[in-house]
Amino acid sequence: MKFSDMLQQPFTYFIMHGAYDVLIAILLGVVGYRLASILPRLLRRVMTQGGIDPTLIMFLTNISRYTLLIFVTIFILSRLGIETTSLVAVLGAAGLAIGLALQGSLGNFAAGVLIIVFRPFQVGDLIEAGGAMGRVQEIQIFTTVLHTTDNLRVLVPNDLIIKGKITNYSANDTRRVDVTVAVASTNDLEQVQQILRNILAGIPGVLATPAPLVTVSEFGKTSVQFLLQAWTKTADYQAVRSTLLAQIKLAFDEHGIGL
Repeated sequence: MKFSDMLQQPFTYFIMHGAYDVLIAILLGVVGYRLASILPRLLRRVMTQGGIDPTLIMFLTNISRYTLLIFVTIFILSRLGIETTSLVAVLGAAGLAIGLALQGSLGNFAAGVLIIVFRPFQVGDLIEAGGAMGRVQEIQIFTTVLHTTDNLRVLVPNDLIIKGKITNYSANDTRRVDVTVAVASTNDLEQVQQILRNILAGIPGVLATPAPLVTVSEFGKTSVQFLLQAWTKTADYQAVRSTLLAQIKLAFDEHGIGL
């Protein structure tokens, strides 16, 4: 269109030109947001095939998705004629103000990065941290998602996890089962000790190495306290401990051992 025609029909020109930009912006939005959904999934598939740790995969895919969404939004605004340079400066200033107001959220983000880098736990581990205990389902940008033993979904802020004590029950292949038993001092101590050794020897899942231990740990006024220690695979810990307690009760009843 000639400049003279633009002057003669300014309203029609700007309507057509604006509509074209709006259509292009809509197209960019549809394609861009679709890519922001597809590309992270492709990235997840590639990293999974490459044997990368699931914890790192989830974190990187979340970061990539939000990054793509930000770039798509900037492209759309630029197409609509909005000066993105000024917008970025405004967003930067606003981001600083928001960052000061949301220091806790930034702390959670930084803590999430530390969790990924130092890896005190990973997806699938059973942990106790931030006042909660459960199996790690996902490490997100601001929170870690735990699945508790009573089938609850708990979101723990990453900053709370990093600042406190982290107990990872799945980190090692084996765990030691410790059980304390107090019996009346009138019982035959050697008999009680032998009964406890026999119980440990007969429980499936108790490892031969390191050898199980049965020892007198403390004397009371009317009782003697025994300490039982047995090593087992981490996955068998709860089953071995439960079986051990039940077998002690049954054996003591059978032999008339007083508590």
